[in-house]
Amino acid sequence: MRLPFKQCVPLIIAGALLISTSARAEVTKVTIANRTVVAGGQAYGQVGPYEKLTGTIEFALDPADSHNSRIVDLEHANRGADGRVHFSADLYVLRPVETQKGNGTMLFEIANRGRKGLLGRFNRGAGQAQDPMAAADFGDGFLMKEGYTLVWVGWQFDVQPPFVRIEAPAANVEGRVRFSFIVDEKQMEASPGDLPAYLPVDANDRTASLTVRDKFWATPARVPREKWHFATQNSRVRIVLDEGFEPGRLYEIDYPATGAKVVGVGMAAIRDAASAFRYR
Repeated sequence: MRLPFKQCVPLIIAGALLISTSARAEVTKVTIANRTVVAGGQAYGQVGPYEKLTGTIEFALDPADSHNSRIVDLEHANRGADGRVHFSADLYVLRPVETQKGNGTMLFEIANRGRKGLLGRFNRGAGQAQDPMAAADFGDGFLMKEGYTLVWVGWQFDVQPPFVRIEAPAANVEGRVRFSFIVDEKQMEASPGDLPAYLPVDANDRTASLTVRDKFWATPARVPREKWHFATQNSRVRIVLDEGFEPGRLYEIDYPATGAKVVGVGMAAIRDAASAFRYR
């Protein structure tokens, strides 16, 4: 299976938060659907109360632009009348209600699996709420008292709310999925959390394979096809093994899949959102 983007660079930036709806660069529109005061309106030092803004940020990518050449299968996505590929991502912002009292600095976190980790990392005692509203969700309020604006943009397509996600465009291609995983305990079925949401073309396809080995460098042993089968739940792949998956062993699944997405646009979304926040 090809990687969605041929280079991945972790990114956390600081800059001024500016939200614009003008069509410029690759960010074409920002929509704020909801705006709510959090923590019961509690004031954080001289900064005052904080608010939550949720909505979407829309993008358009030109497959012919050299800056987008690393995005696998972008040229196979449907294009709009402008010749560009359009898609959108979740936007989640925590900022001072009175923005002039903030410190003018934004913390833009790359949300691992759509999770928001800034509060847990910086606000001692903060919980892991993915939609923080109660005062307890903000811990000691360190980031709030300092006046930071916190921003998350979805970039992974196979997570579900309340995690921030992206609506990646479909790729008009066919191919196979190959994925390795290890379970932590004996279980009859597995649905690895990082397995992309690509369903099998045919659940009974005889070319699909499941192998197992005890060490990464060992030769994989093929599990007989009649001893395992596919199942699905909530559009996710589940693999059922008659004799059960054993902890610590390395399994690998390979099958023809459907529902291909241009998932590399997620990294482009982070790139272009960061640029828009920083320079616009």
